Amino acid sequence: MTASGAVGSEELIAALRHPTVDGFNRALELLQGAAQQRFAAVQDGAAEQAEAVGEADLRRLKRQFSSLKNTFLHYEVKNEFLAELLDGRPHGDEGELLQHFEAEVEASVAQLRQLKQANEEAQAGIAELVVRVAAAHDAFERQQAAVGGELARLQQEVAQHQQSVGAGWVALPELPEGPGEEECQVAMAAAAGQERELEAAIAAGVAEAEGLAAAIASEREEAEALRAQLGDLESQNAQQGEKVEVNARFLSTAQWCDEAASTLTLLGGLSLLHVSRDAVHLKLVTAYPSGAVRGEDPGPCATADHELSLHLQPGSSTVSGAQLTPADVEVGDIVEAARDGAQQGSSRRIDFVVREVQARLGAWLHRRALVEEVRQAGYEVVAQSADLATLRATLSQALEAEVRLVASWPAGADVVQVTDVKGAASSSKAEKAVQLRLEGRSLLQALEAVERELAG
Repeated sequence: MTASGAVGSEELIAALRHPTVDGFNRALELLQGAAQQRFAAVQDGAAEQAEAVGEADLRRLKRQFSSLKNTFLHYEVKNEFLAELLDGRPHGDEGELLQHFEAEVEASVAQLRQLKQANEEAQAGIAELVVRVAAAHDAFERQQAAVGGELARLQQEVAQHQQSVGAGWVALPELPEGPGEEECQVAMAAAAGQERELEAAIAAGVAEAEGLAAAIASEREEAEALRAQLGDLESQNAQQGEKVEVNARFLSTAQWCDEAASTLTLLGGLSLLHVSRDAVHLKLVTAYPSGAVRGEDPGPCATADHELSLHLQPGSSTVSGAQLTPADVEVGDIVEAARDGAQQGSSRRIDFVVREVQARLGAWLHRRALVEEVRQAGYEVVAQSADLATLRATLSQALEAEVRLVASWPAGADVVQVTDVKGAASSSKAEKAVQLRLEGRSLLQALEAVERELAG
């Protein structure tokens, strides 16, 4: 310790032995001065050795910094202690503060025990769920093995049948001349009439399904009331077996209705949320391909949930307005087409609006998935159209390309056309790249093809 440090320590000890306001102020000034001098010394030493600091020097500086921090905290505690003495501590309420603190600690311990108990219950539930999942997986593997054996047996029978048919094949007689053009037109007209009849039958079936969904919702509410009434009857009078049997039958019917509603939702992606006097609120679960569609098989699919609110004209099933939440696509033109068709005597009602909204949602969600694939690949999307069919992105080496989906799912396979290329060093390569038309490929694959064409 330096001479100034020794003098400061002696003055500090003298101030503590003879407590006065001036002495305490002097002691505080000495403590602050000592802390500032030590910090300045450490800072100067670090600045001098900054150019040749090694691992050992770094550890030594960390120790010095930790020592300086401890010294500062020590002085801070001393300052607070001296400040409390100057304020007239103790006040006499320390015991009450201690009791209040102990009460808070006990409450925290009780809450911690409750959380531990809840954690143990959750772990037990997870363990039970794991066991059930494992059992279901084993059952699935057994069923898969059985189905595989049955499929192999059927394939063997088909092969034997084909061999037997090939062995007994004989030349077929010459077929007579086919029907003429007029007969084909008559047959096509008859087929068109059958098609219109089938469409009308399908529309009637959809309307009946909507009525059944509304009836199922009311039956579900009645079943809940019957469940509560059944519990009361069982507790009040166990000897009334016939009433209990009737309520149990109603309960079974309600469960069947719930299962039927769930099956309709899974098959059609459509469920009824609630019905008011002049409005129907539906939940749409739309499935769409998450990648490029190359043929009839759309490949891996994802789903998205939306709520469609249909407002009806009073006393009829004609749609007067619709609202989609979230509003990913525009539905006003669909409602307008349904309203115009209803005025002209067509059967475009609720089923037409729901079908068209689901088709438009599926196409838009598919295009959005292709655009997100481009972003995830690291390309910067400069611009995109409102319907997500056209996209302009920045490629490597300051290149810019614009691609457009000229055809996409659900109309058929995805077809991407390169419409513009900017920043290419060779104009001939740029013209060749603009002529690219890729079928069964995504927007990302089209941009990668442009890069390969310009780099070749």
